[in-house]
Amino acid sequence: MYPDGSWRMAEPGDSLLLKQNLQKSETIGYPDDSLDPLENRNPSEGEEYVLRQWYELDQNIKAEEIKIQDAFRKATNAQFKAAELLQNAEENKTLIESDRLAALHEDYEESVQYLRTAKLNQKEIKNISDESKKLANQSPQKIGKKLPRLRSRFETFMNEYDPGYVLPTGSNASSSKKEYSSVPVISTHEQEQSSSYKSPNTTSSKNSNINLPPHQLPKPYKSEPFHCTFLRDTLDEVTGKRRIVLEPGLLFTHTDPDLRPYFKSKELITCDGQLFRIDSYVYFNIDFQIASSHSQGNFGSLERGSLLRFRLLNGKYVTLYDLKSDEGRIDPYTGNTVFTGQYAIGKDEIKMLQSSSLDKMRILWRTGYEDYDVYKIDFFIDRLDCLLKK
Repeated sequence: MYPDGSWRMAEPGDSLLLKQNLQKSETIGYPDDSLDPLENRNPSEGEEYVLRQWYELDQNIKAEEIKIQDAFRKATNAQFKAAELLQNAEENKTLIESDRLAALHEDYEESVQYLRTAKLNQKEIKNISDESKKLANQSPQKIGKKLPRLRSRFETFMNEYDPGYVLPTGSNASSSKKEYSSVPVISTHEQEQSSSYKSPNTTSSKNSNINLPPHQLPKPYKSEPFHCTFLRDTLDEVTGKRRIVLEPGLLFTHTDPDLRPYFKSKELITCDGQLFRIDSYVYFNIDFQIASSHSQGNFGSLERGSLLRFRLLNGKYVTLYDLKSDEGRIDPYTGNTVFTGQYAIGKDEIKMLQSSSLDKMRILWRTGYEDYDVYKIDFFIDRLDCLLKK
């Protein structure tokens, strides 16, 4: 707080300054509930105290929001896997033992409840976070009036979310190492199977293939000669801009090891990419074909501005952002759900993609992000060279 009444958010480097100016008796928590924390303070000190109280509460809320968002993402993945296992078992009832089928039904129902609880938690913490954000630009007097209600709402939510939770005092929530779960406890059967509640990328692809039969092991990647083939090379009569479009090509396929016995020769996710150029501007289209009729409910959508990040073999990262939103569509011929994203590639990103092969890819769905191993590691090296020379 400055002498003229203006103020700014506290920064880590301000800690010494605060210690010099605050009375030793001032603490973030109340040393004695019978004492008024604002008693014997001048107006400036009182306003500063209120701002500190709000700031620390806001940081606690943000920290919990991150944890709850992660729990929602895990719940979404769990429900999707449980649904896939059940659907494939129903389609092959003659090959599935009755007790195994019953267990899959139980897993699915529990995963639905798991997701429903996580979604409600996510919605409530977001509302609390939004309420806290609205206080940011208000005067200390108004913040002081609204802060008790916000604190009470947050504490009430956390007591229901985690009965053992205690609101940190005198420290930032980020320093708290307390762990807890926001969802129902996983059943013993689920712990034994564990497949329904693990992220597909918690283990390396090498480890995930240990138990696969020889005919289902992935084939080692072999770089093949790239044939520079264009779908079209046209000139727009109105704008005068040249449009060059390359043929699409495979980036990767992915099937969770737990679902492999049900998919046999096909893949859960097939990802194709396509490069095109309009004058000197380069764009990248990506299609996700998901062999599931309820993918829209599990993946959500690709939002405009959402992230697509490539990790290169040299350790560097290339980040692109979606230019449009896509809710997904059902292919009438295959029955697969198809999601399409479109990204602009700048000059710096082009240089990086030409300098090293691909390793992994992260895509941000509305329900959370997923990481995938890229199969066609020289996808961009081949196609960018072809496209830019035309």
